[in-house]
Amino acid sequence: RLDRPVSGVVIFAKKKSMLRDLSEQFAQRTVKKYYKALTNYKPNLKKATLENWLFKDTKIKKAIIYLEEQSETNKVSLSYTTSVYKTFTLWDLALHTGKYHQIRAQLSNVGCPILGDLVYGSDLVYAPNSIALHAYKTMEAMRIEAEPTWLI
Repeated sequence: RLDRPVSGVVIFAKKKSMLRDLSEQFAQRTVKKYYKALTNYKPNLKKATLENWLFKDTKIKKAIIYLEEQSETNKVSLSYTTSVYKTFTLWDLALHTGKYHQIRAQLSNVGCPILGDLVYGSDLVYAPNSIALHAYKTMEAMRIEAEPTWLI
């Protein structure tokens, strides 16, 4: 499942048996998900793991990041490496958990909102109804990849 403004790999099942199998793999978190993102800012470290506590605020339709556990928060984790792409920072992200707006909120929390993500503090527009976040590949029994158009 992708947030509306995100591009990338989407898996469809033609048979109910395959859908059940895929759903079970995602529920058990055996599918590894990788993303690419562009930001206008760079983090303090070129490579790191971000671990935070996320609260899904349904009133404002936004995720709030905390450094320590709070009531109704879930632990979230992702690893990243960064490099330079044109005048931007290119993030290669490995998602360890998959919570509501997790990547968007965690990158914003370290001062690096995703290009075009006005909800989480980007000061640049990326494209209409889109942010520079791309579901790049999944790793499971099959390997599925889709390069973001801005890297081609």
